[in-house]
Amino acid sequence: VNLDWRPSAAKAVVVITDAPPHGLPGQGGDGFPNGCPCGRHWYTQAASLREMGVACYTVGCGLRGEVMSVYKAIAHVTRGVYVPLGMTSLLVALIVGAAEVEIDRQRVAELALEDITTRKDELMAIFRKSDVNNNNNNDDDDKGDGANEDSFLAALFAGMQKKNVLVRSMRIQDSQLGVVFAPISLDDVILAVADLRRGNR
Repeated sequence: VNLDWRPSAAKAVVVITDAPPHGLPGQGGDGFPNGCPCGRHWYTQAASLREMGVACYTVGCGLRGEVMSVYKAIAHVTRGVYVPLGMTSLLVALIVGAAEVEIDRQRVAELALEDITTRKDELMAIFRKSDVNNNNNNDDDDKGDGANEDSFLAALFAGMQKKNVLVRSMRIQDSQLGVVFAPISLDDVILAVADLRRGNR
C-alpha cells in the first residue's frame, strides 16, 4: 500500500502465496497468530488498495478452504482475479492480462472525462435537480450529497451505455484465462470517476 506510485500509472500487483495472511484463525504454523506485527489486517489492506485504484491479482499455491477464500476475496475487492498455481500455464496470461486490463481502465477514465466535459451543463443540471429534490424531501443534509453523487454517476453511466462503451476484464473459463470485452457497468464508471478524482488522469 505504501509504494510510491506515479499518479497516472496503471496500478496492479501480483501476489503469489502458499500461506494464509497472519492472524487468520485456525491456521497452524503462523509465526504471528495474533495478526501482522505491523498492525494491519488483510481486509483493510485490500480495501486501501481498491481506494488507491490498485488491482491485486492473487495466485494461490496449494491453498484450500478459508485460506483460498481470503485470497479470492482480496482479488475480488480490488477488482483483480484469483488463480490457483496448479494452473501455472496461466501465469504469463495473468501478468500480461493484468497489464492490459489496468491500462484499459485509464482509457475508460479518459472516456468518462470526455463525457463529463462534453455533457457538463446537462450533468450539472441533474446534480442540481437532485439537490433541490433532496432539500425538499429530506431533513438530513448528509443524504443530499450521496443522492447527488448517485444521480451524477447514473447519468454518466447512462451516457456511456448509449455509446456502447466496452471494458476489458479477465475471466477464467474451462481452465483458460483470457481478457474479454464486456459492456461498461456502473462499477466501472464509479472506478473511473474515482481515478479522475485521485488525479490519475
